[in-house]
Amino acid sequence: MGRKRLQRKDNKRPEADLANRTRHMEIISTAPTGRFQIQADVWEARNSLWVYTPSIWDAKRNLHILSFEDESWSADNSFWSSENQVSLILRKFPGNHRPEQLNVEIDCVAQVATIAAASPIPLSKLESALNQALTWV
Repeated sequence: MGRKRLQRKDNKRPEADLANRTRHMEIISTAPTGRFQIQADVWEARNSLWVYTPSIWDAKRNLHILSFEDESWSADNSFWSSENQVSLILRKFPGNHRPEQLNVEIDCVAQVATIAAASPIPLSKLESALNQALTWV
């Protein structure tokens, strides 16, 4: 997607940057039959550095089945393998962590996710599991 990565020595975000940013919503991808959408709250973290904070919308039930509390999570890509199964490639701003990206397999109907072929976890615990999977450098 051609987005730059910002490297910092710590994982803190200056509050002034958060208060003055531009943001908008985008649909990143839609499941084959249209029931689920990957939506993103898009905001400019730095000059020309965009973060795509993802959520998953269930159009049939008219609700979000996944939303991140920490808006530093960004979806770099998504791939639908079926109507209910999506792979998200995620990173966390500012990007000074290993691995650089995490691949998450999500079953939207069962509302479970798998990180790096581990055991499935409920979507409600995904953000915590993603944070634990990162090592800050």
